[in-house]
Amino acid sequence: MSQPFSPDSSVAERVEPSPNFDERTGLGRPDMIVLHYTGMLFTHEAIQRLCDRVILLNAGQLVMDGTAEDVVSHYEQAAWTVSSTAGKGGRKGNHVSEHGRIVSVRLLSGDGREIGAVRHDEDVQISATFTVLTPGATARAVITLNARGVIAFRTAQPDAVTAVEPGVFRANVRIPSHLLADTIYIVKVGILLTIDGAQSTLSMDNALVFRVYADHEDRHKSLLTLYHGSSWSGVVMPRLDWQVTREHDVVIAPV
Repeated sequence: MSQPFSPDSSVAERVEPSPNFDERTGLGRPDMIVLHYTGMLFTHEAIQRLCDRVILLNAGQLVMDGTAEDVVSHYEQAAWTVSSTAGKGGRKGNHVSEHGRIVSVRLLSGDGREIGAVRHDEDVQISATFTVLTPGATARAVITLNARGVIAFRTAQPDAVTAVEPGVFRANVRIPSHLLADTIYIVKVGILLTIDGAQSTLSMDNALVFRVYADHEDRHKSLLTLYHGSSWSGVVMPRLDWQVTREHDVVIAPV
């Protein structure tokens, strides 16, 4: 590929020769190869085109093995959830103790349906089911959302509940649509237990993973899509009150 040539695709802006095209001289073996495929707008579209078989894993467990179309469709409709029935090895944290257990964590729509992904214009709920086994213990749920390696925000149940008798509890927190950005969130759940003045914590570090997405094909694009994939993207995008006023006129002198 000694001579550059014009691209034959409207997607490609230019074609450049690879520095590794010819035989390597004086270099060791590569330890990483990065392939860029820019002909698709979304990752799942590239997967559907480039693969004829896909295996879907969750916490090391086989979820589905099939065609790219079937497995990608299943992935888009299913959030990564975890249940204590899968054992403690599936997620980091101590979600089981003599005082209680985190049973499951689910992603719900605003009206209570279990969902796998979230549209940017819809509210979402995170539902944590847990048991309290020690009579008289108080429990308070804390949920943390992480994105891009940092804590996006943390919310705590305002008032603790008292388990007069051992029982199963469910804590739901509603997250308004205007708070979330177009990114992937990892949810950590904690249950703070107080027994006779002493504290004990149940925790599940990677309890849930879900994606917030914007409709990039919608004619009426939201502000969220303007910053998708750019350096302006963040881990939250709250809708705040803005006020813009005209201060004064500007006189432009003729040149």
